[in-house]
This record gives sequence, structure tokens and C-alpha cells, in this order.
Amino acid sequence: MADFWGKWATKTAQYLISATNLSVFLFFDLLDFIMCIFFRFVDQILEGKPTPCYCRSQNRTKDCEDRRNARISDTLFGRKNGFRELGFLGITSWKVADDSKEIGSEDSRKTRWSDCGCESCVSWLNNEGDQKLHVVVQEPSSKGNQDISTTPTENVIFLHGFLSSSFLWTETVFPQLAGSKYRLFAVDLLGFGSSPKPRDCLYTMNDHLEMVETSVIREFNLTSFHLVAHSMGCMIALALAAKHPNNLKSITLTAPPYFLSSEEEDAGSIALKRLAYKRLWPPLLFGAAFMTWYEHLGRCVCFFLCRNHRTWERILKLVTRKSQDDGPMSRNLETSWSTSDRGPGVSRPSGASRMQP
Repeated sequence: MADFWGKWATKTAQYLISATNLSVFLFFDLLDFIMCIFFRFVDQILEGKPTPCYCRSQNRTKDCEDRRNARISDTLFGRKNGFRELGFLGITSWKVADDSKEIGSEDSRKTRWSDCGCESCVSWLNNEGDQKLHVVVQEPSSKGNQDISTTPTENVIFLHGFLSSSFLWTETVFPQLAGSKYRLFAVDLLGFGSSPKPRDCLYTMNDHLEMVETSVIREFNLTSFHLVAHSMGCMIALALAAKHPNNLKSITLTAPPYFLSSEEEDAGSIALKRLAYKRLWPPLLFGAAFMTWYEHLGRCVCFFLCRNHRTWERILKLVTRKSQDDGPMSRNLETSWSTSDRGPGVSRPSGASRMQP
């Protein structure tokens, strides 16, 4: 009898949790649908044209084979909204252009009305000519090391993860390797940190790969290198390793996103469910689901966080009683809305990096 009541209580709790999850996320579907309409008209008024969004159904996008050839995940356009699918208010999807502007084009270099316009966030717009990633280089030093002059210099490229920047490496690893034989390169990936944040870029794996090659490998004429990557950066590191097997000396992956494959589902869908499953608990999973599935609600959140990052930094200074650099927090918050609305994986920031599964 006790077992019966125990199982009944467990099942009842599970049903209540499921019903609560369904109700909350259905409400978010409605809010995101409304904010899609709101941002469309506000963008039209303030910028002269609405900003293309990614909440369209898959059958309205380019051919699936074309997207796969460009390494664009199907999940980018496959996040369904119940109200949009039902044609609520007579609207199913917006007709928007699929054209992606070249990185560095005039349109891609403009900031949104909802983006922060402080010097730290728009510094990349002041760079004329070809847009390249921000790279911090630490040269080997012979100070305190008598053998450094006779030891061949080795190159190490560091790639950060999601919501991070080169600051992760320069403040932790670089000081430990000062005076070594290694020449260190810490990269701000496309859409992160001080690197370019073009608006009309899809932030595909090819985009990230090409920018790392242009800004680091070809820029510094690297004929051999080690790769060290964290989280999202691991996917770019693996792509670099596959493309440059003869130049790669070693690869170190820290916390790589790894999921068992399935014959029934593609890798993107598996990653989307594992990293952004619609649940209210735990909070980290809820946050990932909210920012991944709800592009326009995510834009609202980042409007208040990213655009006002200097206020949050002042509060952080008061709370921690420490003098904070304006860089890390502002640059990393700025990476939230462009990266998150594309879904988990290699993707963009506050008007800015997205990576797809």
C-alpha cells in the first residue's frame, strides 16, 4: 500500500511539473511571437527596414542541401513556435531576405538601435579595410631562461568558449608561460570580445574558421602550431585540425561539447535538446532554453543587460570592492544576444556571435 501511494505521489508530481513547464513555455511562445511583431515595426521605423529574424519555419528557408553545404544547422530555422505554427492573428512567418552580407560590408558594419554604443563595444568599427579578429600575442622571452635562445619557438593558438573572450587565456595561462619557448596567440572569435560583430553574418563554422585562418595562421605565417580550446572553441579547433593536419603539432580540448550520435536524429537536434531542453529547473538549463528558443525575448533581455553593461559594471565594482577593467564584462555580455538566438553550438552577441550545433 505504501508503494502504491509513493508511486502515485511521484507520478502526480511529474504531471504537475510537466503541466507547469508546458504552461510557462507556451506563454513564452506567445510573448516571443508578440515581440517578433514589435521589433519588426520598431526596426522599420528606426532603421528603415526590419531586421531579418530566424523564427521562420524550415520550409521557408533555402534548400536543406544548400544549408548543409554552407554548414548551417537546420536547428537555426527549426525552432517552432506554437502560435506562429497555428497562424495566430493570421501571421505564420515573415518574408525576409536570405542573403548574407560579406563580412566587412557597409550593412554588416552598422550597429542596431538596441546595441550599446560605448567606445569599448564599437571599437572594431573604427578599423578600416579588411576586418580581422582581435588577437593578443605573447612573444617568447629569454629573460630568466638561458636556454630559450637555442630552443626553437613553438606557436600555440588559444580559442575561448561561449560567452568568453581572449581575456580567459591572457589573465590565467599567459602569465604562467611567460619566459617559455612558446609564442602564444589568444583569439577573440568572430562576434566576441573586441573582434568584429557584423550584423548580417550567419556565424557558421566556415565563417569562424576563415577568420581564424586569415587573422592568425596567414597573418603570422604559421607553418606549425599547437591548438588549445575551451568549450565552443573546441569545435573550431577540430575543424582547424582537420583542415591543417600537416601543420598541427598537438591539440588540447577542455570541456568539449560531446554527445552520443543517433541514427534517428541529426547532431544539431541532439545538441539542441541536451543543451536547451525546455525545463524550468535547474536554472542554468532554463536560461539556456530561454535564450535559445526565444530569439526576440532574448533580444529584450540583452537589451537591458548589454546596453546597460556599464551600469552593471559599476554595481559589480561596489559589490566586490574591486577595480574592474571595462573590457571583460562588457565584451562578454555583448556576446549574448547574437550568439544565443542561434541555438547552442558555434554561433553571435548583443547585436552581434552565434555558433550552431
